[in-house]
Amino acid sequence: MNTKTKNYFCWLPTCIYILYIAYMQYVINGGFWLKGALLSFFATLLYLACFIQLKKSREKISKIIVLISSVTLSCSLMFLALYVGKDAETALISGTAVHTIVAFIFAAAVAGKKSALLQDKDTGAYYRIKSGKAYRLSDSEVVKYCSASKSSSTPIGEFSSSSIKGFNTNSPVIPMTNGLNLSDYNSAIIVNPSSGMPMVGGISGLDIHGNSFGTNFNEPSSTYDPNRGY
Repeated sequence: MNTKTKNYFCWLPTCIYILYIAYMQYVINGGFWLKGALLSFFATLLYLACFIQLKKSREKISKIIVLISSVTLSCSLMFLALYVGKDAETALISGTAVHTIVAFIFAAAVAGKKSALLQDKDTGAYYRIKSGKAYRLSDSEVVKYCSASKSSSTPIGEFSSSSIKGFNTNSPVIPMTNGLNLSDYNSAIIVNPSSGMPMVGGISGLDIHGNSFGTNFNEPSSTYDPNRGY
């Protein structure tokens, strides 16, 4: 099942909000359209940032993110349009607030879906981790992704292909495994099942965020405290 869609859908929530202020302009008049557009400037910038991020990384956006944000925004704005009546101030402030909150959630969800890059220390080749597989990057893609990683939190880790039994350095796609069936993985890269990040040095090493196999204490979103636990 395809769970991704084109990054142009980043603008769907904005389109929904435009329909809302257009309708309220018709109901209330009094420059509602202009005020609503001006107050939604920050939310629009968030959607623009998401669009640019996805375009640069050539990622698609999750259909779930688009669906949840669009449905939430649509229902909220529909409620305001039907029940606020001609109270222009409430309609304007509440509509802008809902639009901005959804934009924050949308941006956070998109930012949390960044890809990881791996480099083979033996050959110098770069691989991009996506959907449980490692894809070898072309020379032009290496320049693009490595340049983008300097201005983002995209992690770049290393592994040694010579330490992986049966590794095919000419293969454009490498399967990944969670390390539970090591006798069957052949040319696979081992993944830490707790963090989802590739392991450097096999199951006995650390993943590219510094976690040992089966832990995720060093993840940016981890709430683990070494003194008090979780």
